[in-house]
Amino acid sequence: MQKGTEDKSNIPARSNDDVLPPLAVRLTMKVMRLIFIGKMFEYSFVPFPPFSLLTFDNNVGWFIAYSAIVSIWGFAVWMERAYRNKINLQPPRCTKIICFRCNTRIKSPKWFKYKNWLYFFLLYVSLTISNLRIQLAFFITEMSRQGISVPGMKEPDNRDYSALIMSTRIIGALIHYMTANLFKEYYLHNGPLEKNDRPSTDEKTSENETL
Repeated sequence: MQKGTEDKSNIPARSNDDVLPPLAVRLTMKVMRLIFIGKMFEYSFVPFPPFSLLTFDNNVGWFIAYSAIVSIWGFAVWMERAYRNKINLQPPRCTKIICFRCNTRIKSPKWFKYKNWLYFFLLYVSLTISNLRIQLAFFITEMSRQGISVPGMKEPDNRDYSALIMSTRIIGALIHYMTANLFKEYYLHNGPLEKNDRPSTDEKTSENETL
């Protein structure tokens, strides 16, 4: 017990200067992340201008490719943010005494990883479809305003797509929120975790040894 106490006393305490970067750097990084997030939502929920210059025939692939790329960018933003938050946390993993994610991670680590990556894939597909619906709705609306008929229809489609666009925006925002939260939980629970290596248990054990 005394030996353990001596070992802990020999470890130098980390100061804030060793952990945190300068204030100017932190503010700059926060501003850049806000810009990235704002642009990501802009590209998801606002019509993409080059599509107004394209004809719809044989160009559906452009919409699909654009939606897929924007979705990848969105995932990259949330992944980077979650990973950065994990690095800044001390300890950088879950500290709950009772956590079903930790129990799943201990009992079946492969299933834990496959299940989360399946969730990521489903969210990515859902986000891509959401972006695709919004861009197509905007583009069809613009074609109708110019008096251009949509392929498959003899006359321009004069239907109002504002309700569809708004509902799809809400769904897209919900998907973004679920993606950000899933990345956060995944990084907190994906680190090396043994059955008897819970942070809360370690802290209680060290306190008892000291006493």
